[in-house]
Amino acid sequence: MNYFKKLNIKNYSYIFAILPIFMVTGPLLPDLIFVFSSLFFIYYFKKDFKEIIKTYFVFFIFWLILILCSLLSENILISLKSSLFYIRFFLFSLLICYLLKKKLLDINLFLRVLTFLYLFLIIDSHFQYFVGNNILGIDIESKMRISSVFGSELIMGSFILKTFPLYLVCLFILKKDRLFYLLPLIYSSLILSGERTTILLSIIFLLFFLILKIDLKKKLLIFFLVLLVFVLHFNFNKNFNYNFTERVKEEVILNFNLENDKEHSYKKVIPFNLFTENHTRIYNTAYLMFLDKKIYGHGPNMYRYKCSIYDNNSCTTHPHNHIFQILAEAGILGIFMYFIIFIIICKNLYISVLPDSKNSNIKILLSLSLILNFFPFSPSGNFFNNYLNIMMYFPLGFYLYYFNIKNSNEFR
Repeated sequence: MNYFKKLNIKNYSYIFAILPIFMVTGPLLPDLIFVFSSLFFIYYFKKDFKEIIKTYFVFFIFWLILILCSLLSENILISLKSSLFYIRFFLFSLLICYLLKKKLLDINLFLRVLTFLYLFLIIDSHFQYFVGNNILGIDIESKMRISSVFGSELIMGSFILKTFPLYLVCLFILKKDRLFYLLPLIYSSLILSGERTTILLSIIFLLFFLILKIDLKKKLLIFFLVLLVFVLHFNFNKNFNYNFTERVKEEVILNFNLENDKEHSYKKVIPFNLFTENHTRIYNTAYLMFLDKKIYGHGPNMYRYKCSIYDNNSCTTHPHNHIFQILAEAGILGIFMYFIIFIIICKNLYISVLPDSKNSNIKILLSLSLILNFFPFSPSGNFFNNYLNIMMYFPLGFYLYYFNIKNSNEFR
């Protein structure tokens, strides 16, 4: 039995290595891996669960609050689909953490797979931009939004940004710093994706790249090459130029200036515009939902079912911002725990930047990875969407290992 246990855990390392490939195919296969991982973890570490819950009680409390909000919602079964099994994402991270602790994770294999995937996306996205369809024959709907193999799901940029910090972590672990020179090409694909929020967050990431402890000449060269990529796109990519000049002017600046002259057909409680008028209208409805149920909200993933009561023209699958979604669907209880976790991550980022921090490059990148994934102050996807959570929790196992577990004994 012990041999079988070790064999299974060791083999799981290969499943993790090919997970990025599965993530490109859509949510089904990666979600099956997350479900399997959580069951796998529960089976092998059920005796240690009390100690694990004590160590990570913040995450478990957040999960229990989500379940409570579902139980108090008007559509209990629908809401529970999102909250009851939400814990699987965290259990997946704990399993990755264990594999790292026992040195059973083949990081080199994972790095090779991810390098191949990035190279493919870089070539394929540029091919699609210039030719009109990608290598596999997938047509583009508009040159403003290149999606490569993701097709109608316009998330190529988001996928790259949310996985790339972990990629850099693996480069530091294995000391393969030559692959840092992929960064300018990565940014070129990010720009082609046309995802404005993703591109703006990638600029924040680039600024933090300057504080990493690597060779100064190499760091400045990479930074210069990335800036050169932006300059070239601004001058020769009309779609990118329009996306970040005219569209921002039309949707944000002019819209903001005309705000006081508009009459609204709905109850407007947010006195100013956030991003665009459409975003503001959705956020307004989410905030009205919060005012009706301030403590525990309407239940996870319930915005789509309740929005028509407040403003039918604001109805969508989710409020497009983590803060407003959690306020509307989990109330004060949910947003309090969300910010507790976010503050902990920001605190750890600050500690990692300090001169005497060990493994500072790895810790900075892992903290940045989670901050970019859970960033609360920009438009975002559905907080309870399976695929989005897969990307958000993907680097968490590494984070837990380097910040919490490396010298602890909760895994026997």
